[in-house]
Amino acid sequence: MMQRKLGNIVDVNENTVYDTMFNKVSSMDEIDPSLPTIIVGMDLASENIDSSAFSVIDRFSGDVCWTFTKRERRAENAEDLSKFKKMVLMSYLSSVTYEYVNFTCYTLDRLKKFINYINGSDEKTCFLTKEGRFIFIYSVVYNRVWGLSLSLCDYIGVDRKKVIQKIKSNSHNHIMNGVSFADDDIRSMIGDNTHLILPALAYFGEK
Repeated sequence: MMQRKLGNIVDVNENTVYDTMFNKVSSMDEIDPSLPTIIVGMDLASENIDSSAFSVIDRFSGDVCWTFTKRERRAENAEDLSKFKKMVLMSYLSSVTYEYVNFTCYTLDRLKKFINYINGSDEKTCFLTKEGRFIFIYSVVYNRVWGLSLSLCDYIGVDRKKVIQKIKSNSHNHIMNGVSFADDDIRSMIGDNTHLILPALAYFGEK
């Protein structure tokens, strides 16, 4: 399945290759207006950004960002594109909500709904932590991560192995086996915030 595009990069240089998370186009007429945009090249930016919003110093101050080409200023180009990449990825991931599944506080009706959803046909991404304490379940449909404590299962007398097996037995629950994905700057940005790791894994896939 093709990755959803997270941002537009306007660059007239046909030989420049960008991450597949970006929609690379050669003019503003081709951008997806629902996505954040960065223009590469000072001349191209000054032609397309209103003079009142155009700034050489603060290139991220307006609705449309811009940066220099590599030939104009290589260091600023690399720095700005990295900043834009982090900005659009965090915007995409920040909408994900997290819910800790606390069986001791759930009503019976709420618990049944959760179990039915986990057993249902919606596509979900699941991740069992290395130490086996938690299993996290990410729903693309609801853009939500549920965190299920297997230690809590032990505490209330529910066999954690049966819980894991039940989740794995549903072919619509895709089990991730690791957290190696994309590149180092994305991984360092996500850090240990698991409710962001899961949707990032779902987006970039496993290596």
